[in-house]
Amino acid sequence: MPIAKASPYRFCPKFKDIEDERFGPKLFEDAIRNQAEYREMIDACLVESKWDPDRLAFMDIVILETAIAELINFESIPTLVTINEYTEIANYYSTPKSGQFITGLLYAIINNLKKDGIIVKE
Repeated sequence: MPIAKASPYRFCPKFKDIEDERFGPKLFEDAIRNQAEYREMIDACLVESKWDPDRLAFMDIVILETAIAELINFESIPTLVTINEYTEIANYYSTPKSGQFITGLLYAIINNLKKDGIIVKE
């Protein structure tokens, strides 16, 4: 069996640092572990706005639950960064109007999280 030669190409690192490497798995675990609680937060905001939770696109639910996990569990990420990132994800992966919908709902969720003392960041 031939011995593999070292590549003449230099590859960039997958992650910028250890914190970056741990981000994805932690975000995923937090979103899954607290899915029911996050869904209740979403539904509460939907009811306040007189929107039927059953009409919400499945992808929008996944996006919102993951955004809430980031808002609550990653104190170093500003709320505006989270809103912008998940709005872009919604624009790309969900329905044509999902980005705007996600933005509005995230602002309402953030206001509730701040009011309840769950998050204190800007």
